[in-house]
Amino acid sequence: MEEMLREAEGWRERHGACFEPLKYILTHFTMQRKTPTASITIGNSTIKPAQKAHYLGVIFDRKLKFTHQVQQAAKEGTKFAFAISRVAKSTWGISYAQAKMLFKTVATARMDYAAIIWHHPVRETDLLRPVPLTKIETAQAMVMRAILGAFCTTSKLALEIESTLEPPHLRIREKILRAYTRMQTTPPSHPIEFAIRRGQTSKSTSRVITTIEYLARTFPQYSQRIETIMPFPRLPW
Repeated sequence: MEEMLREAEGWRERHGACFEPLKYILTHFTMQRKTPTASITIGNSTIKPAQKAHYLGVIFDRKLKFTHQVQQAAKEGTKFAFAISRVAKSTWGISYAQAKMLFKTVATARMDYAAIIWHHPVRETDLLRPVPLTKIETAQAMVMRAILGAFCTTSKLALEIESTLEPPHLRIREKILRAYTRMQTTPPSHPIEFAIRRGQTSKSTSRVITTIEYLARTFPQYSQRIETIMPFPRLPW
């Protein structure tokens, strides 16, 4: 990695670019309890290992369990619940339909962001809800109570029935399977095509597998060949 950074520094000097070493993050992804302490030195800067890394709005922790990402999603849902409770009351404020639309268009987009990376959905026949989504379910329950004007002691199941809102594990699973299906429609020349085929044919027995491998093994009915959809309606030329 130091050699790669040295090459990048050479490119920077030749092209007059400017990098910010303070934004460099080094994370050792490992399942071991003892965290590696190896650091990287580039020029006068030393990059020490961190417990987690942020990339495009996703928090990658050292063991790739995405615990911090789920906590962030639950935090976004809780913040939205408090916002809804301030504008939606039982006798005044926005209507039930407006509050529900706000939740489905604003809150879920923030809570479910990049779910295909940090969540492994369960099969349709599995009656148990995923444990990692417990905090997100609690945040959604707060939103549903604010939308319906229900008591704090109202059960989550009753709130889901009355509001006709899907439980988080069903909503997120649908989004993940839609994204997985959409990725399989890319043309053979697309860079992601190789990763999809490799994940679908992998026989790895490792404890940590990629998202594509998990989806291909858990939902084989979604791994069938799908028609290719070109990214443009007509040839560019």
